[in-house]
This record gives sequence, C-alpha cells and structure tokens, in this order.
Amino acid sequence: MTRDKQPKKHKWSARPRTAARLAAIQASYQMKMTGAAPTDIIEEFVHFRLLAAEENHGLGTPDIQLFRDLTSGTASHLNHIDPLISSTLSKEGSLDKLETTLQAILQVGVFELISPLETPTEVVINEYVDLTHAFYEKQTVGLVNGVLDKVALLRKKKNLG
Repeated sequence: MTRDKQPKKHKWSARPRTAARLAAIQASYQMKMTGAAPTDIIEEFVHFRLLAAEENHGLGTPDIQLFRDLTSGTASHLNHIDPLISSTLSKEGSLDKLETTLQAILQVGVFELISPLETPTEVVINEYVDLTHAFYEKQTVGLVNGVLDKVALLRKKKNLG
C-alpha cells in the first residue's frame, strides 16, 4: 500500500465527474486533517484548487455541482455513512483503523451510493475503485470494491423490503 497521498497520474481523458469525485475525496481528507468547516473547504476548492486539479490530474475541469453535492453531502451524513461502512468490515477491522485517505474514499463513495444523485450503482462502484487505484495497491482496491458492493446490497434490500 502506498503512503503517497497524491494520486498517481493515470491516462484518463477528460472526465469532469471523475475529477469532481477525486476533488471530493481530497476535500474530505482535508476536513478530517484540519477540522475546517465543510463550507470553508468547499469554497477553497471551488475558488483555488479545482483549476489546479484540472492541470495536475488530466481529468478536465471538475463538475463543480457534483463536487459540492458530494463534499457537503458526505460531511453532513457521516453519522449515517460511518456505521454503514463499519457494518461491512470484518470484526478485526474498523473504520477508524483505516488510513485517512481510505476513509475519505469510502465515505464519499458510500454517500454517492445512498444519495439522491441517482448515479447508477455500477458506475459509482467502478469510479471509486478506479480512483482507489490512484492511491493504493490491489488489496486495498479489493477492500473498497467489497465495502461498496456490500453497501449497495444493503441499500437494495432496504428498498425492496
């Protein structure tokens, strides 16, 4: 597992929604590390960091509305998101034992799965698995895939039942 907190460069074409997801992960990470208010972090990203993200990651200009929705939604629903994630982890694992970057990936991914944004489940899972590849090796990517799959199944069961 890499300790590098900057994503590795991938050969992605312009993907504004992917860029927004990556920025939301980074903003969530920054909130955890600094304790700054979500609105302050969101405005910092919108006014200063998202333009740099376009140049640094080659994903194109981030979808600002999606970035705002993911970042603010994740921050305001952590009390629902964290127990969902924890319920999918093994008894030995717990959310607070995971690296902060990995926590942010899972939290933003789970928020998008359970949010009213109506992104297809398969797209959400694929996007966050792809983004996890930018930070981590195969085993961690498998963990993200497994957690998101389990949350998607829990959501599906709840909607059917």
